[in-house]
Order: sequence, then structure tokens, then C-alpha cells
Amino acid sequence: MANIRIPESATSLLAYCRSSNSDGPHVWETFADMVAFLAAYGFSKEVEPPETFRAAKSANPIELHIFRNRGLYSQLLMVAIAHTRNWMVARSPDEICTINERFAALGASDLGIHAGEHQSVQVRKRLLEVIDNCKESRSQDKHAFQPI
Repeated sequence: MANIRIPESATSLLAYCRSSNSDGPHVWETFADMVAFLAAYGFSKEVEPPETFRAAKSANPIELHIFRNRGLYSQLLMVAIAHTRNWMVARSPDEICTINERFAALGASDLGIHAGEHQSVQVRKRLLEVIDNCKESRSQDKHAFQPI
């Protein structure tokens, strides 16, 4: 069964998942939600993700069916298709996982989260910056999808 490993660069973000049983603040419900966000964010940077991938030792891989059950699989698939520019990647669950692992690692690294005394405040500020930038670029994109 194909699965996605949590990148080592995302280790400090695990506490922001409700499923980590931490005191919060909780940004994501599950590790799968976090990984899907990080992969999409990493892809949005429009740079090639690192070839090497280091998985977090403190978290188990997430089976692909978990992403399907949470309604996140189509997002992972879109990242893989856009990256490869080939819809045939949809026939290779392992390749979809590998591509998304690499982009999640890039996304986590780009957030620049470092452990420290004020980590919680830094995480919230950086995530708000990311979300604000996404909203701003969407409103300026004349070619953005517009519902009918």
C-alpha cells in the first residue's frame, strides 16, 4: 500500500495537529491535513523540490487511503499531475506519494519553523503571512478560476 511519510522538516509542526494530543494551538485536525497543506504550499513556491527526502522518525507514514477518506487525494493528485505535466502519474500511487513528500518537505522548510521559546507565535505569524499572500495573489490573478 502506498503511503506518504512526514518530512523531517515538518517535525516541529506536528504539535499543531489535533491528532498529536498536544495542548495546541491546533492548526490542522490530522497529520494528513498538515502534509496536504505543506505539499500544496511547497508546490506553490514554483521551485523544484529537493531530490533527497528525510522522513521524520517521530511519526508513522500515512497510508494513501487516509487522504482519500479525508477528501485530500484530489489535491495530492493535482500536485503530482501539475509537477510531472502528465496525467498518467495518476496510475502510480507510489509516484504520487513521492512527489507530495518532496513538496511537503519544501513547504515545511520554506515556513522556516524553528524550535524555540516563541515557536507558537512564530508559527501563527508565518501561517497568517502565507494565507494572506495566497489571498492577495488570488485577488490579483485575472486568470483565476471564477465560478459561473
